[in-house]
Amino acid sequence: MPYTKHHILQILICSAAIGAIAALFSSISDRYDVEVVQGFDAPPLYRLATTEQPLIIPLPQGEKAISGIVVYAGNNITAKNQLDVQVQNAEGESVAKKSRQSTYYKQDGLPAMHIFLQKKRSSKKEQLFLSIKPYAEQELAFIATPEQHVVYSLIYKEPVSSATKQGVLVGTALAFSLLLLHYVQIREKWQWVGAALIICVFSILATLPYLYRLGDWGIYDWDYRHSLSHIYQTTIREYHQFPFWNPYICGGTAGLGDPEFAIVTPSFLLQFIFGVENGTGIALSLGFGITGLGMLFLARSLKLGVLPALTSAIICAFSSALLLKATEGHTTIIFAYMWVPWVFWAWLRAKPLLCGIFLTFALLQGGIYILSYTFIAFAALCVLSPNKRKALTTTIYAGAWMIGLSAFQLIPSLFWVREFPDTAFVGSAYTFTNQWDIFFGRYLQNMYVLQNQVSRWHEYGAYIGYGVLALVLLGISYVRTSRTVRMLLVGIIASLTLSSLGPFFEPFLNSMQFLPRSNISRLVLFTVLCGSLIAGFGMKKLMFTLSKRYRFIAIIIVGFIAIDLMSINYPIAQEGFAIPQVTEHISPAPWPLAHSTEQYEIRHNGSDIPRTYAAILKGYGTSSFCSVIGPKSAVTTGEYIQPKQNVQTKLTSWSPNTIVFDYDSPNETDITVNTNYAKGWQTSHGHILKTNPLLTVHVPAGKSEVKVQYQPPGFILGSILSLATLIVGIILVFAARPSSN
Repeated sequence: MPYTKHHILQILICSAAIGAIAALFSSISDRYDVEVVQGFDAPPLYRLATTEQPLIIPLPQGEKAISGIVVYAGNNITAKNQLDVQVQNAEGESVAKKSRQSTYYKQDGLPAMHIFLQKKRSSKKEQLFLSIKPYAEQELAFIATPEQHVVYSLIYKEPVSSATKQGVLVGTALAFSLLLLHYVQIREKWQWVGAALIICVFSILATLPYLYRLGDWGIYDWDYRHSLSHIYQTTIREYHQFPFWNPYICGGTAGLGDPEFAIVTPSFLLQFIFGVENGTGIALSLGFGITGLGMLFLARSLKLGVLPALTSAIICAFSSALLLKATEGHTTIIFAYMWVPWVFWAWLRAKPLLCGIFLTFALLQGGIYILSYTFIAFAALCVLSPNKRKALTTTIYAGAWMIGLSAFQLIPSLFWVREFPDTAFVGSAYTFTNQWDIFFGRYLQNMYVLQNQVSRWHEYGAYIGYGVLALVLLGISYVRTSRTVRMLLVGIIASLTLSSLGPFFEPFLNSMQFLPRSNISRLVLFTVLCGSLIAGFGMKKLMFTLSKRYRFIAIIIVGFIAIDLMSINYPIAQEGFAIPQVTEHISPAPWPLAHSTEQYEIRHNGSDIPRTYAAILKGYGTSSFCSVIGPKSAVTTGEYIQPKQNVQTKLTSWSPNTIVFDYDSPNETDITVNTNYAKGWQTSHGHILKTNPLLTVHVPAGKSEVKVQYQPPGFILGSILSLATLIVGIILVFAARPSSN
């Protein structure tokens, strides 16, 4: 069919609209700079504010327009309607008031209240005063100096950052690619291929800040994740062993038995080939691509067309929920979640073996949190499904395949958790009244926004924007006619409720030491997944409602969403790897191993960022961080082999899993090895004492060689079960193939 003048006009209108949206996001800044005006060095004192005696702060006069002020609360000031905040002139007339943007979060360890101002009218030359008082009859304390000067900072709006502009550029390119796909005249099969290609290309473009980094190393959890990857690579490359035991972390902990152990994975393979830092960036691009492709296939199986399915894929893969966790270094969340859309796709197609394979992929990525949430979703699906028997059968079979295929890692992990229950429970803040901040607040990773916020914003934020909200509301219109939309709506309500009521569930979760229970706010990822699918239905409704001549409006809306998401994602991603390497000289660790407590911290964005990875690269072990589930460090700074008096020992061979030493003792004795004890250590001579925190071998009198080796309990059984399951699976796949006849 040849292009008509109407097609040309639609393309021109779309192009102009996308360009205007890009120009809008490139010119409006939502970033602010905080400039300290009155600080303090001594321990803080407090100044009170009441309804009768408000806090009055004279604002300095300057050329730059003040966008807000930061004061530091001495008691719990959290509810936004508690304070009457106004900017007044010398005559007492109000020239500005508090806007709805005002937020309350920590800054440099202090409970900071960021008050953004909504300007009415003012003159640059007139002296202005900030007035703060509570609405109710109460006293509010603010941190002040010994001279009773209130400690405060001023907020100025920054120019649009280069990262935002780069994100807008990528979002604009994504929008034009959608325009091209919509108007190119090809068969539907090739449109789906084009949609998949768009997801693959823009997964790379969306994660470019992780590939082309501002610094060398990552912030926060990346220090731990990169250290683990280097340790496991060293064990394989230099010692030619599978990392059963990790002697470098916290005095010695599980390798394979760690529930978050993740080396039988694509992400570790990329790090192994390209190096830890470069491989990480490539793995993140792969992870976002797999997530987007999974959503594309899942949406297609729900009978959504190309553009609605692409809409769902873009929202799920590129909302800030995943980017925030990637920036923090939560690799076990990112790389496990990328298989979740594929899990549900296989489940919907009633393919339990394929579903079990994807569940295994998620488990092997260390995705214990994601899997626990997925099985909660399965339970809900079995209840809500019209064919409950088929749903339950598919779920049970898929779970059985997962258990069998992953048994070589799952069974050692179960033994490990039984020996070292999870005692490091981390709760979540109450967020039920803060959903607007979570889904529409353009906050970066290191911000504290909520009352009693336990962790940084990566545990809560899931920016989707107003365009997605409009599509979700439109998609809900199918609720009366579509069981799928009803089930997705139940998923949104359930995951939103569970994720936002963390303190309510804390007593129950605190007693469940065998479950992955920390930060239940992570369930918001499933809110985004369900919401993105409903948004796809909303796009389907929009395209059905519009006549063919006006369907270009759908392209404009998806383009707006793409630009909106990318404009916030690039600044978030740019924060991830902005830490320089340690420049001071570090001597290599003495053989075989020494433990260091040095973290080589560096100040970045108001926080001290550890760089323990520098010590790991030099061969040191560290007690600066420990696995969530494992023994506490019991190692000392003494010799690696620690005999009693009158006993001679010599370490002859060492590797992470195996220790060999000679001894000469006139009497039977105990010889201590400077690594933590856990079940699984075996000795060729004497026996292991199971009551000591350090690995201790009781040996008889005389001279002998002792070989101490670690093998995770349950590994042999698990390996046999995994191998048997793999063989059965291969047989069933070939048996199910149609014969050539």
